[in-house]
Amino acid sequence: MPLNRTRTRAYLRNGDLRSLFFEELGWDAADIAPLRVTVDNTMYTLAPVAQKRGVFVFQATLPEVPPYALRRQIEREVTKRYREHFIVFNDQANS
Repeated sequence: MPLNRTRTRAYLRNGDLRSLFFEELGWDAADIAPLRVTVDNTMYTLAPVAQKRGVFVFQATLPEVPPYALRRQIEREVTKRYREHFIVFNDQANS
């Protein structure tokens, strides 16, 4: 089934990752609890979005997208528990 670019853009524009991964990409529900990681005494919660064959997608919605160095530290913490994964960082305005 080819990717529908119009729907894909709409899902991304609206921050609707669940529909993007489930309906457009054919991934499965991630049956895991939200992941909490601590970096520099701050706890970040990453919501599981989807999974496919052991690869997990997490979404981190924060007041603003963190700088690269902080994203990298969060990435390292997630890798300790889920080696194969994607993290989608977005701000509360979905930009």
